[in-house]
Parts: sequence; structure tokens; C-alpha cells
Amino acid sequence: MENKTTLKKTQQGKYFILVPKNMLRIAKWTEGDTIEVMPGNAVTVKKDDLLFRKIP
Repeated sequence: MENKTTLKKTQQGKYFILVPKNMLRIAKWTEGDTIEVMPGNAVTVKKDDLLFRKIP
């Protein structure tokens, strides 16, 4: 499976990309200097988490 995507353009002229869930990397900071990075499909959303809107 290739992880390639193309740049797309809205009707208003703004550019965006659609990123497959398995390509996302989430960085989780808890305390001190510890940062945990994991694939987007391995993350469980919690109440205070920042969410990105999924476009249907």
C-alpha cells in the first residue's frame, strides 16, 4: 500500500489534502519531557482532546 495523496483545491481557491487515518501520527504530551507518538488509528478520543473534523 502506498501512502500518497494529492493536493486538492476548494471552489474558493484554498488548497487541502485528505489524509488516510493510518498516515496520521498523534503526539501525546503528558508531563515533563515525555511525548508519545502513535498512529491515528490507535488513538482513543477522550473528553478534553482536540478533534479534527471528518469530512464525509
